[in-house]
Amino acid sequence: LVPHLLLAYRDEETDDFRIEFAGGAARRLLSLEPVGVLPERCPSGHPLAWLGTGFVRVRRPAVPGMIWMREEERLGLFLPYGAADGRVTMILAGIARWPAGGDDGGKVVPLRTGDGSRGEEG
Repeated sequence: LVPHLLLAYRDEETDDFRIEFAGGAARRLLSLEPVGVLPERCPSGHPLAWLGTGFVRVRRPAVPGMIWMREEERLGLFLPYGAADGRVTMILAGIARWPAGGDDGGKVVPLRTGDGSRGEEG
């Protein structure tokens, strides 16, 4: 999962979110290096403007929980984390190619219980 994640923190000076971490798959899907960028301030049409729209949506108090967004071949899940006062201070975003399978050759990894057996506790 980590290669598909982005982590953004609220920039106290601008009140926008600055990307602090971007995994390799996320950078490839965006076709640029997003670390240090404020996506909410990117002009329309910029590859990060889509992320900025997702950040704006989850930072609003009226929208609890996560938000799914899709743009062309990119699918994103935006999950906000808040401070005690209710303000969103951090956003974890996961992005992937849609339809799935474009990033890692379409390899499917099955989830199994502890000992590898199906449906039994291991």
